[in-house]
Amino acid sequence: MRKLLLEAANPVVESLLKEPYPTLTDAEFEAVLDELDQITLEVMGENPPVLSDYAVSREGIYEDHP
Repeated sequence: MRKLLLEAANPVVESLLKEPYPTLTDAEFEAVLDELDQITLEVMGENPPVLSDYAVSREGIYEDHP
C-alpha cells in the first residue's frame, strides 16, 4: 500500500517542485489560512482530539523505530 501511494505521489510532488513558487500578499496568505481553518473545522469539528504529550515527544514518535 505504501509503495502504491509513493508511486502515485512522487510524480505530483516532482511536478510541483519544478513550478515557480507563487508569492502571496499578506491578504492572500490570510485568506489561505482562513480557508484551511474552515476545512479543518469541517473535518475535525469544534473539538478535535488532542494528542498526549507522549505522542508528540521524541520517544513517542520513534518508539517503533530502531
